Amino acid sequence: MSLITKKDNPQKSSKRSRKSILFWSTLCCFHMIGFFMSINALMSVRTPQGTTAWVLALNTVPFIAVPSYLVFGEVDFKQYIDEKKIYTEQIAPTVARLRTTLDQKGLLAQNFKGSADLLATLLPLPPTTGNTAELLPDGPKAFTSIFDGISAAKDYVLVQFFTISDGQVGAELSERLIERANSGVRCYIIYDDMGTKVSNDYLKPLREAGVQLVRFNIVPQWTKLFRLNFRNHRKLVIVDGNSAWTGGMNIKYDYMQWRDTMVRINGPAVQTMQVSFLRDWAWSRNEMLTGLNWNPRSESGSSDGIRVASLPSSPTDGFERYTLFLLDVIHHAKERLWIASPYFVPDDVILRALQAAALRGVEVKVLIPDETDTMIARLAQFAAWSYIRELEAAGAEMYQYTSPFMHQKVILTDDNFCMIGSANFDNRSFRLNFELNAVINDPTFNAEVANMLRQDFINATPIHQSDLDGQGFWERVRIRASRLAAPVL
Repeated sequence: MSLITKKDNPQKSSKRSRKSILFWSTLCCFHMIGFFMSINALMSVRTPQGTTAWVLALNTVPFIAVPSYLVFGEVDFKQYIDEKKIYTEQIAPTVARLRTTLDQKGLLAQNFKGSADLLATLLPLPPTTGNTAELLPDGPKAFTSIFDGISAAKDYVLVQFFTISDGQVGAELSERLIERANSGVRCYIIYDDMGTKVSNDYLKPLREAGVQLVRFNIVPQWTKLFRLNFRNHRKLVIVDGNSAWTGGMNIKYDYMQWRDTMVRINGPAVQTMQVSFLRDWAWSRNEMLTGLNWNPRSESGSSDGIRVASLPSSPTDGFERYTLFLLDVIHHAKERLWIASPYFVPDDVILRALQAAALRGVEVKVLIPDETDTMIARLAQFAAWSYIRELEAAGAEMYQYTSPFMHQKVILTDDNFCMIGSANFDNRSFRLNFELNAVINDPTFNAEVANMLRQDFINATPIHQSDLDGQGFWERVRIRASRLAAPVL
C-alpha cells in the first residue's frame, strides 16, 4: 500500500486567491470611501454628537456606515437653497404685502407669549389675532371636518401631506377633490416622494379631473433617491384662504384608530400658513402659484379673537428655527410644560432646558407611545427611555400611552399657550425636515387642550427609572445603545 500525497488543485487555489484579493480590495475601497465621507461629516453643520458618531462609524465599520450615511447622513442644504433662490426672491414681495395688510387691518397680535424680539426674528410672519380655532382630537372628527371643508370650497383647495395612502381615507380625499375640480375649483396637492407610495390608478383620475399634483423631492438625482433627510413632513389643508387644518395626521386609515390631534383655524393666520404652501409648491414645481386669497379678515365674533402664529421650519432657514422656538417656550414656562410626541429624542441642549424647567418648579410631563408603527419608531422609543433617569432626577415625569398608537405632536405650557403640528421632538424635526406648527395663545382653547392631554395621561402608564433598572441586562444595553442613534432618529 502506498501513500498518495494530495496536493491542492491549482484551479481551486487560484479561485481562493481571487476571492481573497476581491475581499481585501472591497474592504480597502469601503475604508477609503468611509474616510472621505467622514471628512464630509466633519465639515458639515451638525451636532458634535452626530459628527462623532458618523466619523467613528465611517472609519471603523464602513460596510454598515457607508450605505447608512448615503441614506441618513446628508445635512448640508446650501446647494438646494442656492438652486431655489429665485423663488425665495419672487415670494418675498407677497410676504411683505401680507405683513403690511395685517398691520393696516389691525390683525397683528400684541403681547404674544415669549421673547418679543426673538419671536419677531424666528417667525416668518407675526402672530395674528381675530382667529377661531377648533380642536380635532381624533381621526373621525378631523377627517370629517377636512372633507366637509373641501366640499365647501368655492375657489381653491391646497393639500399637503407627508403620506397619502390610496386606502379608504385616501379614496375619500380623491373623491372630494375630483368633485370640486369638476365644479371649477382649483385643487393642488403636494406629497412627499419618500412618505407617499400610491399607484398610478390612484393618481390618474385626479389628474384627469384637473387636480394638480407634485411630489416633494428636492434631491431628484438617482444617486440620492433613497436619502431620508430633508423630507417634507408638513400636514396642511387650506380652503379658499379662509380655513386651514394642520396637525399630526396623514391621509391614511390608520389615523381613524390611532391617537392623534389636528386643529382647524379660521382667520388671518390661514394666510400666514398659506405662505408655507406657496414656498413648497415653488420648490417642488418650479413655478409660482397665483390667484390665491391674500386678503386676511377677522373670523372671531369679537374685536380680538384667538392669537395664532404659523411656525414653519426647514433646513432652508439658515438656523434651527424650531429648536430656538422650543427653547424660548421652555424658558418661559412658569407652571406646567406638557409634551406629547411619538418621537421623543431631545438633544442635550433641549434636555438641559427641560431639567432646568423642572428644577425651577414647572410641572414637566412627557407622553410617549407604548405601541410603535415602524422600526425607527421602536428605536426612538428605546432612546426615549434612556432619558428617564435625567428627567426624573430633576423632577420631571414620563408617561407611556398604552393603546392605540399615539402619533400626536402637542406641546402645552401654562394656561394660555400650545403648539399643535407636524414636528416631533427629535433631531429630524429640529434640523432636517420641513415642518409646520400652529402656535396658539389663548386661555379658552388651551383649557380644551389641557383637558384632552389630561385624559391622555389617565390612559397612560408612568415610567420610572426603577422600572428600567429591573429589566434584563441586554434590554438595558439596547436602551443605552439606541440613544447613540439619536442624531439620525
